[in-house]
Amino acid sequence: MMFWTFFIFLILLCFVRFKNGTYQRFTLIFALFLLFLFIGFRYEVGGDWAGYIDIYNQINSNPFMLNRDFGYYILNILAAKFGFGIVFVNVICAFIVCLFLYLSLRKLNYPFASLLYLFPFAIVVIIMGFTRQGVALSILLFGFVLFVYEKKQLAFLACVLLGGLFHSSVLLMLPFAVFGLRLKLKYTMLSYVVIGFAFISLYFYGLFDNFIYYITHNYYHSKGAIFRAGLHLLPVFIYMFYRKRIIKFDLNFALLDAMSICIAVLFILSFYLSTPVDRIMYYFYIYDIVILDCLLRLNGGFKQKIILFLLSGYTILLFGIWYFYSYYALYFWRTGSNLILEYIF
Repeated sequence: MMFWTFFIFLILLCFVRFKNGTYQRFTLIFALFLLFLFIGFRYEVGGDWAGYIDIYNQINSNPFMLNRDFGYYILNILAAKFGFGIVFVNVICAFIVCLFLYLSLRKLNYPFASLLYLFPFAIVVIIMGFTRQGVALSILLFGFVLFVYEKKQLAFLACVLLGGLFHSSVLLMLPFAVFGLRLKLKYTMLSYVVIGFAFISLYFYGLFDNFIYYITHNYYHSKGAIFRAGLHLLPVFIYMFYRKRIIKFDLNFALLDAMSICIAVLFILSFYLSTPVDRIMYYFYIYDIVILDCLLRLNGGFKQKIILFLLSGYTILLFGIWYFYSYYALYFWRTGSNLILEYIF
């Protein structure tokens, strides 16, 4: 019930017309505060819940255990040292997620539509189910928005590297930084390449090892990976259709073009390499919400309302199929609880 309650709340916010930016900003803060309580105080929710408990227990018994995801590792050490448990780790991760969501969404013209789009899979499935990758995704989103709208390449690089402290797979997004470089800055280019290569080298063995495992073990197959990869094709088609009109927004089109091509290629690869592609495609929600924001900017009045109705129906359909028919939703999400709600009721 708590999933659907928040879902309906987001849908209603999409149709509210705020008198000024201050009201919208405070409403966004309130919505994200509720989301923070929703995510941070979950208990026994998510497919990897048992795995994160194991990580916590291992770090608790051996604080000097090496771990690539250094940021998440430090949070577990602090939680174990002071006896706060896994809830402390989840609360801090939820705070980081909501902070970077706020920093990202406030720069968009239609933040609540973007939040609604993110809710079914990016928030409920990824952020609540895969804590480390969820934090990495939220940090990456902020860097991507700055890179697309303000062409701040260093901010994008910094966010990718920061996200890598929570889940090393986000480092696979580093090559997209090339689409903000200027050829005349050859020495700057060289320094970025060297820094990026050095950082990736620290993680490469682990990443390579994981991908080899996914590829060589045929039984390790992500159910629904092709479907989830296909969801990103709709924003690609919208971008292609409206590209000539979107140009007037002065965005980083080289980056958007590159991501469009990458999504198409990854969709084809998802038929053969479902699990590794599925893990990478999680990060392309950053592309989707930028295209959604552009679509709403281009279509005002009645057309915009139609788009919002279609978006609401689309997200309800997707979430409903997952919520009622997914094995994982039934046994790993719907069976969990929220500590705040349990305390109140």
